[in-house]
Formats: sequence, C-alpha cells, structure tokens
Amino acid sequence: DLESLESVVDEIEDEIGVRGSGNQFVIRAAVHTTAVTALGQLIEDDFSHEITVAVKAYTFKVEGSLERSDAGSDDGVSYSQKGRFDYEVYLTPNMLYETDVLRSSAPPAAESPPAAESPSPTPLGPGLTYFRNIVDNVMANFSYQFLSDKGVTNLVEEVEVTAVLRYPEMWTKSFTLVPKTSYTGPLMVDFPVDIQAFQTFS
Repeated sequence: DLESLESVVDEIEDEIGVRGSGNQFVIRAAVHTTAVTALGQLIEDDFSHEITVAVKAYTFKVEGSLERSDAGSDDGVSYSQKGRFDYEVYLTPNMLYETDVLRSSAPPAAESPPAAESPSPTPLGPGLTYFRNIVDNVMANFSYQFLSDKGVTNLVEEVEVTAVLRYPEMWTKSFTLVPKTSYTGPLMVDFPVDIQAFQTFS
C-alpha cells in the first residue's frame, strides 16, 4: 500500500540520518507464463517490465519505455511476449492545461468519446514533467499478451506488480501494488499511484 510509504521513508531516513531531495519509485510487473504444446511438453517462461517515477520537491516524471517485448522458443513452438504500462494523470483545475486528464497514450479506438463540453484528454509520452500541486491522482495499468506460432493449451499467466522505493545508492524498499493473480489470456491490471503519498519523499 503506497499510503504506508511516507512513514517508512521517514523512519529509514531518521535511522540513517539522511534526508533526501528526491527519490525514485520503480514500478515493476512480473509475469510467469506456462502453457502446454501439442506434443504435451510444458512451456514455462518469465517476463518483466519496469518504469521509473522520479519524484522531486515540486514535480515528478515517468521515465523509461512504456512497452517491452521478448521472444523465445520451446519444443518447436516460437512465441512472443509483450507488456505495456499506461497511465492517466488527473489534474485539478489549472491554467496550464486545457484538459483535466493527461494520458500516456491515445485512448483505444473502442473507447467512448468524452462529452462535448469536456476537453479531450491529452496523450503524452514518458519523460514529461508533472507539477505535483495540480495533480489530483494518477491511475496506471499493465497489459500483457502471450502469442505463439502454434497452438498451445492450458495457458496460465501469473502477474504481480510491485513498487520499489529507491534512495539512490542508500536503500530500497518494496511494496505490492497488484498481488499475484492468474489469468488465461491477454491480461490487464489496474492500480493507483498515490501521488499524495509522495509529497514527503522529496
């Protein structure tokens, strides 16, 4: 629970006698996939992807590629794994943006358009600096897909999402954002990123 990070950081910094001017949160998704080939052989592979949230006194930004893919083969079956993070930054009323939502990417084509009186969410990639005092909350998700060139059965994907708080070269602390959960096809898990809990980390 990210709400507990504030007290954890304070305790660690008091114990080691260091107060930081900025911290990093690494959000990491790990997927363990198993499947059975037509010949009855077990395919088993691990996939992971991470992005970094760099937090400073008045700002934060998301760093790293949002998408990652990997490929492998086993028992004559070639397969690929693809994972992606996306996020939405919900803003309080402000004079900087003509919208109340900033997205990491454009919304899916099937998504209903926003109401006519509401400005369209602005798609933005990683690396943009967000001003914390105009951010209401942040919602994120991780999606994953396993594809193979031949049919497989008994496909099971176990996903877990964690946040690792890092004080550069000093200490780290891990927290679970999405506990281990099993799926049987393309998956997507949603989770909040509590910016209010970041306020005392810088």
